[in-house]
Amino acid sequence: MAKQNGAVSKTQRIELRIGIHLGDIIIDDDDILGDGVNIAARLESSAEPGGICVSGAVHDQVRDKVSFPFTDLGEQTLKHIARPVKSYGIAAKDMVQRQEMQKDDKISKPIVVIVTGVRNRIGKTTVAKTLLDYWTANQLSFRIFDASGSGNNDLARFHPEATRVVDLASVEDQMAVFDTLNKGPKITLIEIGSDQFITVLRTLDHIGFVAAADAGAIDFRCLYVYDENEPDLSEVRSYFRDGFFHPVLNELTRQKPAGVEKAQSASGDIAIPALPKQAIASAENESVGFLTYVANKLPNGAGADYSFVLRGYVRAWLAEIWTYYDKIEMWKNSKASKSKASK
Repeated sequence: MAKQNGAVSKTQRIELRIGIHLGDIIIDDDDILGDGVNIAARLESSAEPGGICVSGAVHDQVRDKVSFPFTDLGEQTLKHIARPVKSYGIAAKDMVQRQEMQKDDKISKPIVVIVTGVRNRIGKTTVAKTLLDYWTANQLSFRIFDASGSGNNDLARFHPEATRVVDLASVEDQMAVFDTLNKGPKITLIEIGSDQFITVLRTLDHIGFVAAADAGAIDFRCLYVYDENEPDLSEVRSYFRDGFFHPVLNELTRQKPAGVEKAQSASGDIAIPALPKQAIASAENESVGFLTYVANKLPNGAGADYSFVLRGYVRAWLAEIWTYYDKIEMWKNSKASKSKASK
């Protein structure tokens, strides 16, 4: 509920409070009576919007069994209750953070996703942003490395806290990326320039990273962006396990008009559908992720005034792309076959 409220104005939010007490109750037909019920009802009004207030009796039973941080609210005098009641609060933001941590905990091994393409200026950053928004919507944390060499640092513009610009030709930067896979977020996204991609793969193969991925210690994936008929990808495919290399047909950057020698995507490829130029330009100009744009938010979280029509186009476009990510399970460790083509 707290995350849903974050996407709407204060006047449209539904903010619940919950009070919990442990005590005797009386059941009379369809009614529940007694001090146990009355104390829980009174504690509800002491909770912050979206939060929970529990009595000392509840706290004593659960404090070593749950990971939520409790705030000591002291003894409270409650209406029609003879004695003050010790109470503790749980903030809404702490519950959201714990839910995100629980989902991250389900990822048992590192996930490394490379986003690259058949050429530069193919829309790699746009594709990367759709995937980052997908992980955000699924309450997953991640880190980002921009190894595109473009100098634009576009990913850092949209995700400044999570992005680091690196040069994967540098041993120091290789260590910064691959020696830290088990430290912090389990998901790592790396954007690599097309001219560096095969060199990086050969380096990863040389140092044993590809072998570790082939053995199942790491989920190593690639989103490979193209915009005309799919190129020969036999060599690059050989570095990935079956089901872990994903060609991405990007209709946004096609050089030929739609309908003229229309590009054909192979079965199982991801397709980035066309989108009105005004919609993509508006989201880019505001320097916000697509998910933030759809939610009508500024980078600082304040409300914005983006076009309702353009946000509608982006919302439908993003949802269509995410159906592909759902199919290939881009949010959890895959159970795909360990086999791969030989190099």
